[in-house]
Amino acid sequence: MIHILTVHWQDDRWIKIQQDYFKRCLQEPYKMYAFVNKIDKDYFGHFEVCLREPVELKNVSQSHGIKLNILADIACSLGTDDDYLVFIDGDAFPVVDIMPDVKETLKKYPLMAVRRDESSGDKQPHPSFTVTTVGFWKKINGDWKPGYKWKNNNNHIVTDTGGNFLKILEDQKIEWHPILRTTKVNLHPLWFGIYGGLVYHHGAGFRSPLSREDIRLLARDFPFMRMIQNLSNHEMRLIRIIGKTIKLFYLNKAGWEKALNKVIENNKRISAETLKKLETDVDFWKEFI
Repeated sequence: MIHILTVHWQDDRWIKIQQDYFKRCLQEPYKMYAFVNKIDKDYFGHFEVCLREPVELKNVSQSHGIKLNILADIACSLGTDDDYLVFIDGDAFPVVDIMPDVKETLKKYPLMAVRRDESSGDKQPHPSFTVTTVGFWKKINGDWKPGYKWKNNNNHIVTDTGGNFLKILEDQKIEWHPILRTTKVNLHPLWFGIYGGLVYHHGAGFRSPLSREDIRLLARDFPFMRMIQNLSNHEMRLIRIIGKTIKLFYLNKAGWEKALNKVIENNKRISAETLKKLETDVDFWKEFI
């Protein structure tokens, strides 16, 4: 049995899209488990297990990891050790039958997961698409919450959903198979991508479309803003005091915010155009490979 675990938040458009692609691509029996929050419509009949959290956590990343952990606990209680666990973002779905590749890969590794090298070298398994077995998840006491930190390619110390998962794997010296971005035609450096030729991840399907990578690329045109991104809060206060006198900080800040808004609007346009394609053309993803 395949247990598919996902999270939907604020926007229900992706529920039907995701379920339709799974129906089309999977040939083996599966069950879907979901958290569905801040969505008015009742979707409880659309999933094997459908939950709503009683209180929204302020830290969205922390909340996402907790939801996945809860769904995994439920799936593990209902499944056998040989069953498959598929963690997948609400705005992601398979574009081909994933199981032949999954079965072959899990003969060599206990875990296969998206690793977003393109996101400033993020090292952790990413919940946009991760596959393992019930037995392995229980054995390592898996944990999707952020917490464990690493240094990325920009020399920033970061954590994100999957941080604690990475620590477990490193501490126990467990080798895992990274699923890398295989998109050749990139509409965005991070989003709207195919991974391993298996799944599509839209990205930012449930939030404002602005990524760390957008900010990093934009900062190249704003030397002053690039400099202050690495400053401490105390140093930022000093910059504001000085900048208020010579207008340097505020002049840069106004231009920076205008440029950020332009990036957001462009990402929204690409998102809407791509969403329209994937809803009407099941082979839309072939344009990217």
